[in-house]
Amino acid sequence: MKRISLFLLILAIQFAAGQTMKIATYNIYFLDDGISAERKESLQTVIRELDADVIACEEINNPAALRNIVGDTYQIAMIDDTSEVQEVALLVREPFNIVSQRYVFPDTLYDFEFPRSRDLLEVTVEGYNREFVFLVHHAKSRRGGREKNDPLRNGASKLILRHLQSEEMAGKNVIVLGDFNDNPDDRSLNILEYGDPDAPAGIDKTEDT
Repeated sequence: MKRISLFLLILAIQFAAGQTMKIATYNIYFLDDGISAERKESLQTVIRELDADVIACEEINNPAALRNIVGDTYQIAMIDDTSEVQEVALLVREPFNIVSQRYVFPDTLYDFEFPRSRDLLEVTVEGYNREFVFLVHHAKSRRGGREKNDPLRNGASKLILRHLQSEEMAGKNVIVLGDFNDNPDDRSLNILEYGDPDAPAGIDKTEDT
């Protein structure tokens, strides 16, 4: 069965003639700066062949680990916590530039949905005289079973949706990327897809209007 926990997903967006943005998301699996030369070469090949302007990365240990792979080709947006080994980051290359970065839910109030430093990374990027807001999310895996993880995953999606629907985000070009660790008909995905915090799991079979 096809899962939305895609390790590598690519999408190209066209704004006007000659103006495109190619975006991707890539779970690199526990990337640190002490990897073998063979793995480094393999990762560099993948990123080179992706040829994406913006890449959301998951399971990154620190910025140096990414810099070891991409060199000066990309700017790196990442808020590093030395106590966390699986963080998210955003790679951005010209003609786009990073304007700002922050965690959306740093308050301990949200530690259940976003434990430790596994927060939603928000990065503002500019290019082609436009601003874009990227939200990078790494959803909790299914390890431990649904009974344990559904409340966490669904709660995180509800918080992301609330942020997307907030006045702060009104009128902005927002793109949500990441590793969602599940099937595309999972409730945590439907909450975001349908824009409904009460969306159930399953495929919506009603005809589009």
